[in-house]
Amino acid sequence: MARSYGDIGWRRILLGSLALIALSPVMINTGLLLGRTSFVEVLANPVLLLGSARASSTTMLLLLFFLAGRYVVARFAPKQYLQYALPAWSGVLLAVALAAVGLLFVPGSFMQNAYSESSTPARIMIWNAGLEAFAERPYLGWGPENFNDAYEKHFNSNLYLDENIGEVWFDRAHNIVVDTLVTTGLMGAAAAVLFGLVCLWTVYRAYARNLIGNTEAVLLAAFIPAHFLQLQTGFDTVSSYVLVGVIVGYVLSLERQIEPAVSVDSRYTTPLRYGLAVVLVLAAAASLKLVFYDEWVRQSALVQTFTTPSHEEQKEMIRVSLAQSSDWESLRFSMSSFVKGAIGSAPAAADKQAYVSNVLESAAVYEEEFKRYLEVHPNYYRARMNYAYLLITKVAFGGGPDNLVAARDIIKSSYELSPDNPLTYGLDSLVFLYGLNFNKARERASAGLALNPDVEFSKQISAYVEQQIARFPRGNTLLLLENL
Repeated sequence: MARSYGDIGWRRILLGSLALIALSPVMINTGLLLGRTSFVEVLANPVLLLGSARASSTTMLLLLFFLAGRYVVARFAPKQYLQYALPAWSGVLLAVALAAVGLLFVPGSFMQNAYSESSTPARIMIWNAGLEAFAERPYLGWGPENFNDAYEKHFNSNLYLDENIGEVWFDRAHNIVVDTLVTTGLMGAAAAVLFGLVCLWTVYRAYARNLIGNTEAVLLAAFIPAHFLQLQTGFDTVSSYVLVGVIVGYVLSLERQIEPAVSVDSRYTTPLRYGLAVVLVLAAAASLKLVFYDEWVRQSALVQTFTTPSHEEQKEMIRVSLAQSSDWESLRFSMSSFVKGAIGSAPAAADKQAYVSNVLESAAVYEEEFKRYLEVHPNYYRARMNYAYLLITKVAFGGGPDNLVAARDIIKSSYELSPDNPLTYGLDSLVFLYGLNFNKARERASAGLALNPDVEFSKQISAYVEQQIARFPRGNTLLLLENL
């Protein structure tokens, strides 16, 4: 749009597209337009102005405010002061925005309180846990995609409280500063800052050489801080990565136009380019199969796992749906659904012996998948806990005592991975309960409750242990645990 001054029709199309984006329910509360939300309510609570994607919505409104303010300054400021007024407006607004970001991390600040009220306190707890993890490994961090290991090591048991509406498990900090510091440390953060500065410097050089106009330069330069602000309460997704790739790619193309062209011998470079193009096309075709077709097969198998009446076909569908060993969410979802179904359908089973046999056979398939997953991710606490619960489930359905031994080994070595997580104590208590070591079961349940007496999960475990001990020897029931 910045370059479409001479084409009014094209400019209208672009302006219409921007208006549709800006007025979408994602970006703005459409209740304002439809009369469901009054402006008086918005004045009392400005958060009501935001759309469903609050971080993106806030960023869009700030960007529009910045552009509108810049237009007013450019139109009405005296010309002799214009070269100072425009940078001053940009600098003041950026300073205010960064100050607001800083207040998000200040306990008790109005920014942090407002964010907690509009979401849940869980996000702040995750940020604090992330910063503790960063302090443990400040230089290189915990490694890319390893945020879950870092936060589980510094787990806050208050995440189990009802006020956090089940937000217990996180693989992202929902904040670009914490995410970057935890996963890549100070080195990664410095690299990200330098990359942003290089992009801004390239835009400035391109503008100085008249490669781009004023409006285009402002929009490209504003993208860097806008993207940073957008990710203060979120994280990058496929769509945002694509947007960043397109804009950064365009900035890099400006860099090539700034530097003088280097002459090369086309006799050698042309065949090389064609060869590289063929390789890229083949790689793209292969990625389409891996990303789309193979994933479609796995997701279809995941659905069929719980719809097919054939037990043998169900076991095969489990294997197909979990063929990608890195797909943790499919493994967790499939296993938890299986356990829930196995417990819920047990009372209505006509042939109890056949039903128990089928449950144990399916559980054995899931056990194979957990072993395969943990070979690659041996220290993933959440996967270890789910695997231990699967083994406890097998025991409840008549599996051998070796399952208890295996579960106990997993749990015992998991305490150090998440020292303040009551889940470890709860599952350990169940292992001792099914092993008929009632004193140890009570001791582990009490220890978990002592970590945080307000956690309902720990209270549930403690009450269940006492109930099952009182029932002995009439047989134990299995406690259904969800959101593990």
